[in-house]
Amino acid sequence: MSSRRLAYTVSTSVTSLTLDGLDKLSSHARRCVFWETDPAAVRAARETGNFYDPEFEKEAWLSMVMLQWGSCGQVAMVDDKPAGCALYAPPSMVPRADLFPTSPVSADAVLLTTMRLEPIGDEHGLG
Repeated sequence: MSSRRLAYTVSTSVTSLTLDGLDKLSSHARRCVFWETDPAAVRAARETGNFYDPEFEKEAWLSMVMLQWGSCGQVAMVDDKPAGCALYAPPSMVPRADLFPTSPVSADAVLLTTMRLEPIGDEHGLG
């Protein structure tokens, strides 16, 4: 009896993040807003009972950075599924930049705020 192996080709790509490509971020990356939000604003929203939507906040922050500074991320895809991302911005656009262990950050630096590898990316050796 012979065993047959099926050939499977994996398509991988890494592209710059664009406003039209925010859906390429994984759901976790779209909700993680620690570095991108002002803690006082978050606290005020919660204390006043206003609805706080992390995905909306992340999209607003990414849009602001892209419009004022340019592309602020790279997205890895495996077969059109989010496999990982890296997001970055100037320290003036990162509300919690002062909390980085290496603070204060030079004004001409770029801060890496997020680097995430999804399980599918790990499975395909993208790390």
